[in-house]
Amino acid sequence: MTAAIATAMRETADRAAVDAELARVAFSYAAMELAGEVFRTGRVPEPLVSAYADARAKWTDAASRALRAVQEADAAERELANANPFQADEEAWTNERALQEAQTEKEANA
Repeated sequence: MTAAIATAMRETADRAAVDAELARVAFSYAAMELAGEVFRTGRVPEPLVSAYADARAKWTDAASRALRAVQEADAAERELANANPFQADEEAWTNERALQEAQTEKEANA
């Protein structure tokens, strides 16, 4: 796990949290609009009930996506915090060495 990946995951989680908050506001607005109409007329208008149900579904979906994104970002940050830098350096050196050997072999066969 690299710091760039962990940062990207945190940014994704932040955007998902903002989306969930916007969906919550839209849900609250739909609920108030429905309640206001019922209070004024004493009837339950089907289009407002449908809009309320749709807003609620969008909010719950956005909230669950935000929760998963935050959990994944937290896990990535924990993994990065607990990573052994010496092991990462060794893996990078091994990969670099393999690339150098492949390049040398390619040049020898050319």
